[in-house]
Amino acid sequence: RCIILIDSCHHELEACRIFRHGGPRRRGDECSDSLSVHQCRLVLGAASRARELGKPFNRFITILWERGGLSPQSATAATGRFIKLASDWLRLRGHPLCWTYVHEGGGKNGIHVHILLHVPPNLDSEFRPMPRQWVKRLLSGHYVRKSVLSKKIVGANTPDGALDELYRALLRVRLHYMLKAADPALLDLLDMQGWGRVQWGRQGRVFGKRAGRWQERRV
Repeated sequence: RCIILIDSCHHELEACRIFRHGGPRRRGDECSDSLSVHQCRLVLGAASRARELGKPFNRFITILWERGGLSPQSATAATGRFIKLASDWLRLRGHPLCWTYVHEGGGKNGIHVHILLHVPPNLDSEFRPMPRQWVKRLLSGHYVRKSVLSKKIVGANTPDGALDELYRALLRVRLHYMLKAADPALLDLLDMQGWGRVQWGRQGRVFGKRAGRWQERRV
């Protein structure tokens, strides 16, 4: 039984091919203070679809753009460039990139982004240092310590699904954490009660696109 909510538009994505770009553009001067139900479903649908494609999200990356010196208005564009660097890196090694992200604003970290993506297991050790290198490049060499954090999600792609339950539980925690800027009333609507302990309803201003995922197109 699938325990991750599938995007309501999932049936339109059957027989699709992955490509790089991240959905409809949003003007950089537009802003929002919280996640909508549509954005939550976008992220949850991406997690479900990646798993169906055999590319379960197995790495969780957080980039603290404002701590690294970027303005809140520049952060979403920087995320787009980071995604392109990761996508190009994997494509050169024969793999498309499945990903989703959520931007957050406010608090001690300022504007930052949480990214879930899939890295083929045989490339994980080679990929591990890359997020920091890319962030250093995007910050023009003025890298601030701990402005990027990258963690592996244990249990994905194990033989015969030996750690499948562990992986799904860990992924639920990550998804719950990523969507904490949504209205707490959405927990029941999205069937996410018990997925994590962080309190929902946290608000913070984000300029530009707040949440996104890789797109697919029909063959």
